[in-house]
Amino acid sequence: MATRYDEALSGLPLLLPAHPPEGDTHAWHLYVTRLSDDASLDRDVFISEMAKFWRGLQRPLHPAPYAPILAHPVPAGQPASSLVATAEFRRVVSLPIFSSMTDSQVEQVIETVRKILW
Repeated sequence: MATRYDEALSGLPLLLPAHPPEGDTHAWHLYVTRLSDDASLDRDVFISEMAKFWRGLQRPLHPAPYAPILAHPVPAGQPASSLVATAEFRRVVSLPIFSSMTDSQVEQVIETVRKILW
């Protein structure tokens, strides 16, 4: 599934996930992408558009796979600023990927992402 996403989504304004070093195996329990700087929409609009087109999965996206530390409660006296993490969080989208996902569902995700970003 990750290979299919890589092939079909390359060339879009989307930064694809890094792959493990040669010889290592990735579990691919998440397929975390980032909207590139030249994407014509932000993450919230992307997720909203995905929801309009999506059919077939209970929860097609992980809207916030990794909230920046700034979004978590901070103990008194601890600094709570991370501009880079916050900026990246606004671009991160985790696409559906799970062991029982069908080829048809993968293709539907690809088709929807391509419609939204083209």
